[in-house]
Amino acid sequence: VDVKAGCLFFMERTHAHVATAALLQPDGLPDQLDDPNLPPYAVEGLLSDHGIHILQIASEERPGRVHTLHFCNAIPEPLPAQLALTERVVSIHSRAAMRSLPLRNPPNRWRKELVSFDESAAEDAPRVELTVFQDQTQQILSDNDSPDLGFKFSINPYRGCLHGCAYCYARPTHEYLGFGAGADFERKIVVKLRAAELLRQAFEKPSWQGELILFSGNTDCYQPLEANYGLTRACLAVCAEYRNPSHVITKSTLVERDADLLAELARHGAGSVTVTVPFWDPVVARALEPLVPTPKRRIETVRRLAAQGIPVSVNVAPLIPGLSERDLVPILEAAHEAGAASAAMIPLRLPGSVEPVFVERLREALPLSAEKVLARVREMRGGKLNDPRFGSRMRGDGPYIETVRLLFDQTARRLGLGTREVGLTRDPDAGEPLRPASPFRRPTDKGGQLRLF
Repeated sequence: VDVKAGCLFFMERTHAHVATAALLQPDGLPDQLDDPNLPPYAVEGLLSDHGIHILQIASEERPGRVHTLHFCNAIPEPLPAQLALTERVVSIHSRAAMRSLPLRNPPNRWRKELVSFDESAAEDAPRVELTVFQDQTQQILSDNDSPDLGFKFSINPYRGCLHGCAYCYARPTHEYLGFGAGADFERKIVVKLRAAELLRQAFEKPSWQGELILFSGNTDCYQPLEANYGLTRACLAVCAEYRNPSHVITKSTLVERDADLLAELARHGAGSVTVTVPFWDPVVARALEPLVPTPKRRIETVRRLAAQGIPVSVNVAPLIPGLSERDLVPILEAAHEAGAASAAMIPLRLPGSVEPVFVERLREALPLSAEKVLARVREMRGGKLNDPRFGSRMRGDGPYIETVRLLFDQTARRLGLGTREVGLTRDPDAGEPLRPASPFRRPTDKGGQLRLF
């Protein structure tokens, strides 16, 4: 750990040589690490919840080796050859930092051909490397008319997601592009470089009345590539300029980078954030959402955003019956202690090709829990693994999920947490729009005179 730079890196010591092994989420360390006099034991305590992830990545990078975790208060001199020190962050070029994935995708109903590999030849299957594609879309706002969602408009600066969550409902949308919903979704990422420009054009249209915009209705707008491209920040800057109501949903600690813009929006009643925390057990979280910050670190993001006056919700989503209901109470208690204003819960749904991806990952990563989980999912989905009906898809049916929902409601009530996400403009349960006055105004329309024409 470089305490002064607030960065974390892992090194493997072999005799007298030091080799850089992996980069691990340098954007998510506690503020206390800024103290250059912090003793090593205190540093180790502050980073204890990162240990599992560090050792996991290190063992994948150097299979068969025994690894020991060490913390230090300064970057060693001389720097390892693979280590590049910049003004804000330590960059380590490593296969483990963005490793390729085996080519495994469920069948794409939009394609005629299907490529698969025998289990005996699985090790020889090609790998899917990270590839970034440019989307030349001419429109950035998505118009949603689903009656059980709390928003109408959303922005998706990225398609596909490096977080790699096994349960992600957005996976089937990658198939519309001719890609797969498995490894392709996690490594073939589409970026919309003109997102901010197109958003400004939309705001300048007379028909735009300052409705709420959700970031994002599909994939996480703060996935790792955002650190390089800055598309979400550019869009939020436009929203702040026009005071357009904006709500962010994310699992990433990178949202802290844009707290200045979100706080500016919040001062006008136009900015809010939801942080998604479906698990409290870091081992389970790492198994099903491999490149997402730990649950405790996400709660720290709640604390930091709330401290700057930004309304924050915590979303226990998806709640996976048979696996994550035991985490409901500790997540809500931690969210309340961190300053969250409200919380929400959405049961697991497995539309289309999400089902085979989730089932495969569940059985591989958590074999002892897999059949119990699938049985509970079928119990709340009428004997199936998915129920696409409006209303039911976001709630589930049956005595078990109703009992879990009762536990959620009573815990939230005890803690004083609201049970509707902050910032949303439609009640997902009633399907009725909520129409608070929008602070939207065009900076090009001085005094509102242009509205007379």
